[in-house]
Amino acid sequence: MSDQGIKLEEIEVDISPDGSIQIRVKGLNGPRCLQLTQELEALLGEVIERELSPEYFNPVQLDHQQHLGAGEG
Repeated sequence: MSDQGIKLEEIEVDISPDGSIQIRVKGLNGPRCLQLTQELEALLGEVIERELSPEYFNPVQLDHQQHLGAGEG
């Protein structure tokens, strides 16, 4: 089985010695990263600063597939 076409999405969480937390999302474009980390941010506490990566501003590619089959009749 080939891994072609499979896009890996990662959430990287760094906790510094002073207790501050930095979250990075890798592997996707657009504002979906904010949706992906929303629950995690709520559990960790108040967001003090948000820095959006260049990928945030990239257009989102939608994956649409159409499955055609033999119709009945």
